Amino acid sequence: MREWALAHFFYSMDIEGLHQTIKSRLEAMGAELVDLAFRRSGSRSVLTVTADKPGGITLEDCAAINQDLGRSLEEAMEGPTLLEVNSPGLDRPLETERDFLRAVGEDLRLTVKDESGAVQSFMGRLAGMENGKLKFERRMPKGPGVQLEIPWDAVVRAVREIRFKR
Repeated sequence: MREWALAHFFYSMDIEGLHQTIKSRLEAMGAELVDLAFRRSGSRSVLTVTADKPGGITLEDCAAINQDLGRSLEEAMEGPTLLEVNSPGLDRPLETERDFLRAVGEDLRLTVKDESGAVQSFMGRLAGMENGKLKFERRMPKGPGVQLEIPWDAVVRAVREIRFKR
């Protein structure tokens, strides 16, 4: 792919305006913009919108968002553009405060760094967030869990722990 073609695609559009339009449309539909990505595929552009909402986003939600955004963005997009709408996926790392608030009550795998710089990973249940700290019940191999308060800035990575019922 030629760099000038890609650069022309990105710079000829009002990216910030497009971002705001998509964000507003999603909020009106009860969803949140998680990510927005552009890429080229042959002669056309691909706009990928990753959306989520409390309780998770369904396939039907993605289809409705695709239809709504398709109509809203038709004029803003230059040339043939494929619009993809998807969910962030269950295994997406939690990054924002909003992500953590949605995950309250769920099992997580946390990787944290302490004051000395030592890193450790463990699993447990997120009980809440308060005053810049995660309230976390660390799962122990034997016996009851241990209640922890983990400073927000100590979290290196947090991912939902997916458990399948048998």
